[in-house]
Amino acid sequence: MHNFSASVKKYTDAMSGQTKGVIASILCSLLFALIPAYVQLQPSLAPGNVSGAGSHWLAVQRILWSTVLFVILLVVSKRLHLLRLALSHWKKWPRYALSALLVAPQYWLFVWAPANGETLSLALGYFTMPIIMVLVGRFVYRETLSFFQKWACYFAVAGTLYACVLADGISWVVLVVALGYPVYFMHRKTIPLATDVGLTVDHLFIFPFALLAMFFLYPTDYFFSLPAGDYAYYIGFGLLAVTPTLLYLYAYSKLTVSMFGLLGYVEPTLIFLVGLLIGDTISSQEIPTYLFIICALLALVLDGIKRFR
Repeated sequence: MHNFSASVKKYTDAMSGQTKGVIASILCSLLFALIPAYVQLQPSLAPGNVSGAGSHWLAVQRILWSTVLFVILLVVSKRLHLLRLALSHWKKWPRYALSALLVAPQYWLFVWAPANGETLSLALGYFTMPIIMVLVGRFVYRETLSFFQKWACYFAVAGTLYACVLADGISWVVLVVALGYPVYFMHRKTIPLATDVGLTVDHLFIFPFALLAMFFLYPTDYFFSLPAGDYAYYIGFGLLAVTPTLLYLYAYSKLTVSMFGLLGYVEPTLIFLVGLLIGDTISSQEIPTYLFIICALLALVLDGIKRFR
């Protein structure tokens, strides 16, 4: 019995980090998949100062309220001193600024694209990004893939290539998502900050630009004259954005880059299902893409079962 308990403890200790990473990644995907549905509930807006101000406005509100919530989180968890320590190293500010510059377009695109007819391009970007992550893990960090992980890659590549053909080319939205996130994650590996602290730093560097954008999109007094329900909606949007973002980077810190990349297919698949629930439709031409992705996910499930055994 003692030997058995020792073996179980040894196995649990060895797998706990990866297991936690997988759980965090799946929870993150579930929460991110709710965002498109939540966006549908956005309060009506008055005409703005610029064309299409509404879609930019929601992205700005996400940044503003997420920043506030991240700071509150550090205060409540008594980790604010870690943020002060990180910001006290002013020589690292250029690296912090680069991190914010790399992730800011992703926050904006996730809200802007669905409101401007770029949903397919956004989805294609998220389908392509995991493949780029796997390639980064394989060739930059010299990670190896198991049998089932390789098959997951084959299915994912097939689905992504088919989606590229279906989209009749690759738009700038696809490139920003597919290439921007891997570069951001690689850069984050060079900044030794805890997930919550690092994300707070990112948001603090983006915050002034989001604030300026808010007053550029609408008159100065518009924000302060909103109904109480609108503020509640935007705070809820911030909560919905902050939680999966924390889980996202936590999973990245616990998993290999390749495994993290492959699990990235859970999110667009769930977003696709949510889209069907809120009334979106899928053409017969798009079905093969999702069948390939489902096969990739099944291969990952088989890989997980094999590792568990």
